[in-house]
Amino acid sequence: MGGAVYGLATRKRREFMREWVTPLHEALAVPLGMSELTDPRRYLHVPRNFSDDDAEIRIDVPTHMRFNEDLIADLIKKKLARENGSFTWRRAGRDTHVIVKKRQAPPKMLRLSDPGVREVLAKMPESAPLIGFGAGKKKVSVDLDHDSPHVLISASTGGGSRPSCAPSAASSSTTVRTPTSWTSSGSPAPGPAVCPASPTAGTSPRSTTP
Repeated sequence: MGGAVYGLATRKRREFMREWVTPLHEALAVPLGMSELTDPRRYLHVPRNFSDDDAEIRIDVPTHMRFNEDLIADLIKKKLARENGSFTWRRAGRDTHVIVKKRQAPPKMLRLSDPGVREVLAKMPESAPLIGFGAGKKKVSVDLDHDSPHVLISASTGGGSRPSCAPSAASSSTTVRTPTSWTSSGSPAPGPAVCPASPTAGTSPRSTTP
């Protein structure tokens, strides 16, 4: 049983080398100024799960650094299908290498029901409401008191510009511009508009075309 498992693992390792590591070596050896007879395992450290979000690829490069970094990065992207990869170069000393990681994309949609979202909202300053999450769940916000007194929200019909206006207007005396205007009666009408931050009691948002 143990021999069968080892044999299967060995076969998968050989297939991975043939499918991914060897072609990468064939593409990089000459641009790096290395012999094509170099064993790829000496400098290409590519985990079999390299396509996972948290996977890290390390490629040791010659200490002379006499190669085109942009070309090397482009070849790595193409051979490993990592178009959204991030590259961190270590150039100092003898341990010269590049670390390739998958660049995390921002979430396509953020809901209040998503884990941790309400907690983040509760901790945001009143003058800097949460706009969304960027790559790596980095909070995106703008301080309406110190950074900018105006916010432009661009969204198609039903895209959430009107709900976005309400919390921002309630939290600061700022003007939020949205793609849909208000009529004097308080109902929405087509066209660009200004949504006032703090409508007083008994008044309606005004219609304004910038």
